Amino acid sequence: MKEEEKKITKLTFIFISLFFGLIFLDQFTKLYLHSVESLGVFKLAKNHGIFLGKFRNIPSSLKLTSILIFNFSIILILGSFFYFLTEKLLKLKYGVFFLLIGILGNTLDRVYLGYVIDFIPLSTGRTRFFYNIADIYQIVGAATLIISLLTGEAKKLWPDKEQRTKFWIGTEIQKHFLLSSLIPFLTFGAFFLILEFLSLSLLFHKSFGSYSRKANEFIMVIFVPSVALFLLFSILFSLIIVYYSHKISGPLYRFQKETQNVLEDKKHPEQLKFRDNDKLLKLEKLFLEIKDYVGNFKP
Repeated sequence: MKEEEKKITKLTFIFISLFFGLIFLDQFTKLYLHSVESLGVFKLAKNHGIFLGKFRNIPSSLKLTSILIFNFSIILILGSFFYFLTEKLLKLKYGVFFLLIGILGNTLDRVYLGYVIDFIPLSTGRTRFFYNIADIYQIVGAATLIISLLTGEAKKLWPDKEQRTKFWIGTEIQKHFLLSSLIPFLTFGAFFLILEFLSLSLLFHKSFGSYSRKANEFIMVIFVPSVALFLLFSILFSLIIVYYSHKISGPLYRFQKETQNVLEDKKHPEQLKFRDNDKLLKLEKLFLEIKDYVGNFKP
């Protein structure tokens, strides 16, 4: 097994172990506090609301449906993002991972209890809040992402030696690659957002009345963040597509240009050398064969 494959296997094992370990820790502490209700400074607090207990008076069935739709959307997006992040971006990968575990931990509470179990007190003046282990995971994840971005972690995705001087290299290939990937993503996302908005509107207006202010507020609390996240990840998805298209269009562009120089007996390199992370590396060998073949016919 190659060294790189060993690293990937080891990293996969670490993430799988962390996944089950962190989920177990979160659920065990919640269930234990749920049974004893109090343990030293820790007090059981049932969060029937959304963020910091808000909208707790919304009917439970409607609230649960809307929150689960939103949470599973976030889990799907973060899971996809986690999958595409390489081991070079380990800090970003850990940040997304902890966010994912935190959201999943609280979502599990919603599924089998209908509310989130909080037990860690936090006082800010006259106001007292409660949170849990899953909330700590989310804080750690968000902090890791922010620190990674501020310290230039994202540059590892495209280090200076791998960068090309042009954003669009093989314009036709790259744009086709971008559109063929982005259009299905945007279509599915827009369809899902419309379906989410119509479903929430139907559910809440049917329960509260067509002009209920509370219903409209709650719909916006769920829908607006969904739209914002969709736009954010659309931009990130586009950049990732362009990045990967460079790995294909770059070698093709260079191969075409230097092969043409060989055929026209213009200045050309003795051999092609692509970037380490490029695809189509077999073109390097093919260029040598073409150069040698053409050289046999020169006087």
